[in-house]
Amino acid sequence: MLKRNGRSSELNVSQVNTENLRRVFQVDPEEAWLQDDFDGSAYFPNDEGSFEGLHQFQTLVVNGVATTAPTPRYQQQSPVSSLGSLPSSSSSLSSSSTPLFRSVVSSAKKAKYRLKIVKATLTWQGNKAVFKHVAAGFIEIDDLTARVDYVVKEVQKTWGEMYTVVTNDGLQLVDSGATNGLAFWKNPRRKIYAVVKDSMKGKSHSRNEPLSSISHDSDSDDEFQQRRKKSRIEGKINRLMEDVFTLKESVSEVMQVSKDTKIPLALKKVLCDCFKCKICHIVPINPPVIVTKCCKTIIGCEICVNSWYSGPDALTKACPSCRGERGYNETMVIRGIDDFLFAIKKTVPADEDGSDGAPLDD
Repeated sequence: MLKRNGRSSELNVSQVNTENLRRVFQVDPEEAWLQDDFDGSAYFPNDEGSFEGLHQFQTLVVNGVATTAPTPRYQQQSPVSSLGSLPSSSSSLSSSSTPLFRSVVSSAKKAKYRLKIVKATLTWQGNKAVFKHVAAGFIEIDDLTARVDYVVKEVQKTWGEMYTVVTNDGLQLVDSGATNGLAFWKNPRRKIYAVVKDSMKGKSHSRNEPLSSISHDSDSDDEFQQRRKKSRIEGKINRLMEDVFTLKESVSEVMQVSKDTKIPLALKKVLCDCFKCKICHIVPINPPVIVTKCCKTIIGCEICVNSWYSGPDALTKACPSCRGERGYNETMVIRGIDDFLFAIKKTVPADEDGSDGAPLDD
């Protein structure tokens, strides 16, 4: 249900828009907004004039400036038939204190406009400005006061903090020839937000850049949209390049697989991790296989391990896998997988990191 000044009306949610509010409650569509009668939540129209987030059983108070019927340009003080009673002498006409036709010529009035300002908190989601509405107010401006500094001053008088006025793109407005005058502020496609000045700190240079090139027509918003689209495209290109680099690494790994390999790539990776000699780096290990107790893993071929621990310092030499001290005393031969390794060798060609598979020195 909608109500205003003791008058109420039932409308469906789909019918609630600024045009119907004008017809039913005689409210100016440019300044109409709704407030929940229960919790005080405020709802503002979008660019199409409709309201989002309403449900059927709400009681809403219609707010805004009432529309006024156009007044006639002049009013006749006397009917035409009274011309016969006009003074006959020119002296009496000139001595009259009130001009006879003053009501015919209307005096020029200074054009004024009620500017709607939305108080909001500003956050950024990537390159998109997100506003959370807090309150709304109206400032009366004319050709002389239609300036950024005047609007900011009136906002601070109303809400008592240091505010910055921004557009719906989150871009800060500053005084310039383009922003002075009613033509800029009356653009229906441009919404004006008042945000706390500290919330503009830490943003990118393009966010803090003054709007020195704003034009009076709709091309201004088109220019802003083009800048935003360009920024979003650049971000997508950077993410795409990262994905291409990752894909390139994955393809490189696949290309390293030998053409003679007859097993899945995942199984080949398991073999490389589990049955690779830590000394000569051959895959799979030439049996018999040596394991170590210190790191509980296969360290290599028996021939490679014996060569590693040869010499007078064999008993004090470190483990080739975990570099644990006195590694030779922790080694042992594992039996039972020789046949498996011989079978694997027929399926997977030997893969050596070294040039000749010779044992590496400590």
